[in-house]
Amino acid sequence: MEYVEKEANVGWSLCFLHSISDMEVLFGMKLNSEDKKEAIKKAIKDFFSAVDILKELDVMRSDRYLGDLGEYLARQCDYNIELAKNLRNKGYDGTSKSGEKVEVKFHNSTKGRNVSLGDPNTYGYVIVVLGPKSRLRNSAYEGDFLLYKLSASDVAENHLKPSKCSAGKRPFDRKPDFTF
Repeated sequence: MEYVEKEANVGWSLCFLHSISDMEVLFGMKLNSEDKKEAIKKAIKDFFSAVDILKELDVMRSDRYLGDLGEYLARQCDYNIELAKNLRNKGYDGTSKSGEKVEVKFHNSTKGRNVSLGDPNTYGYVIVVLGPKSRLRNSAYEGDFLLYKLSASDVAENHLKPSKCSAGKRPFDRKPDFTF
């Protein structure tokens, strides 16, 4: 680990922008298990440092990191959402200017294709945020984050599975409402 930091003189944060394997290629060496432990420790520390910064910037409001990120991105787009002060509301995250309850869901899984859309009886619409690695992304649309607004009636009619509502199985077909 010491060797990499001295030779690279760039710090570990830059190295984690892609992956450990990219770093191994960059420095022409395979990390041993002790170096990997140190890399993991540093990555976790960097993660929580980034969370602290995002909390100071009012991006993160709790310790539900992906949910908070999705809510922030939805607020930045023209959905006119006022997030609820109470972070424990059952079935919705905020309200629209017209008073409709709004749920926000974030998906960035490279493996899973389902995103739970919650109970459409508890909201007027749901905003689905697809992250850069989400398998639900349609490759025809660019942007780090793709945002889709689905009405509660659309969710109930088209996304109802036994005992729950979900989106998945295939990428979102239509153009996103917003990209970020």
